[in-house]
Amino acid sequence: MAANDAGGLSEVPPRDSPSPRLGCTTGAAEATQRALNNQEAMDAEENRASGEEATTAKTATAATTQIPREGELAAILAAITQINGRLGNMDARLGAVESQLHTLPVKRERLATKVASTSVRNRFASLKKKKERVERIKEAIAKRRGRLETSGKGDAETE
Repeated sequence: MAANDAGGLSEVPPRDSPSPRLGCTTGAAEATQRALNNQEAMDAEENRASGEEATTAKTATAATTQIPREGELAAILAAITQINGRLGNMDARLGAVESQLHTLPVKRERLATKVASTSVRNRFASLKKKKERVERIKEAIAKRRGRLETSGKGDAETE
C-alpha cells in the first residue's frame, strides 16, 4: 500500500452495492424523481393560485410517472381500437381499388372492339380505294382498246 500512496493513488473504500452502475442509475433516478416532484408541487401551487383544481394535476402527473395495470390495459385497448379503425379504412380502400379493377377489363374489351372495328373500317376503305383504282385502270385499258379498235376500224374502212 505504501507503493500506491507513493504513486499518488489513494485507497478507495468499498461500495455498499455490488453493482455500482445500478446504484448510480438508481440515485440519478431518485434525483430526477425528486426534481419532478418539486416541479409538480410548484405546478400545483400555480394551479391553486389560478383557481384550477390541484387534484387533477396531481392525478395526471401520477398517471404519467406510474401507470397502473388498468391504465396499461386501457392503452392497449385504445391501440387495438385504433388499429382496427385503420384496418377498416384500408379494407374500404382495397374494396374501391378492387371495384376499379373489375371495370378496367370491361373498358379494355370495349376498346378492343373499337380497335377491331376501326381496323375493319380501315381495311374496307383500303379495299375500296384499291377497287376504285382497279376500275380506273380497267376503264383506261378499255379506252385504249376502244381507240385501238376504232383506229383499226378506221384503217379497215380506208382500205
